[in-house]
Amino acid sequence: MTKLRSFAPALLFALAPAAALSDDYRFEVKGTFDRFSTESDLDVATLAGTWYFAPVSTDNVPLAEAAFLGRASSLSAIAAQVELVGIHLNAGSASVGYYIPGTMFYAGVGVSRNEDLIGLSSTMVLTEYNTTWSGTLGIAPLDGLLLTTDFQEHGYDPNITARYVGKLPNNHFYAGSVSVAVPFEWKYVISNGRIL
Repeated sequence: MTKLRSFAPALLFALAPAAALSDDYRFEVKGTFDRFSTESDLDVATLAGTWYFAPVSTDNVPLAEAAFLGRASSLSAIAAQVELVGIHLNAGSASVGYYIPGTMFYAGVGVSRNEDLIGLSSTMVLTEYNTTWSGTLGIAPLDGLLLTTDFQEHGYDPNITARYVGKLPNNHFYAGSVSVAVPFEWKYVISNGRIL
């Protein structure tokens, strides 16, 4: 979980058939490797996993949104390594997101541990690890809608995120999210539509 510093409405129109061709599932695993070519190559490798407390049903919903629409509580972890000019930095985080049974309330807590570069010379590299805690509180008043606010261990900057996944009359789905934080700034991010 990252600290919100700007207004970041993210709009994602992901069109998919209503019937996902997949069985119920309990976990997701994703690995990525990115190389950014600038004056020096920057390599970023990540491995992420999510385990759900109960099987996630994919009946009549897009696979990519099944866990969100099913209000699935989960435990997630991410490990990452960054390499720049021969320097390796590590980062990791773990979080729990929990929908309180029989209510519309959601709560989450997360911890991240990052290795930061604090000194560099021709003979040595100095790094230090920083650990931070964060949390999320939310409500899900309607099917497909989740309103959340995030806080950090060092304080709270007013913020709110609304995420919604809905169904179109042609049995396709769309998804979108909007975030607002104080101090108030605007930032738009539009993701490419994709078939789920």
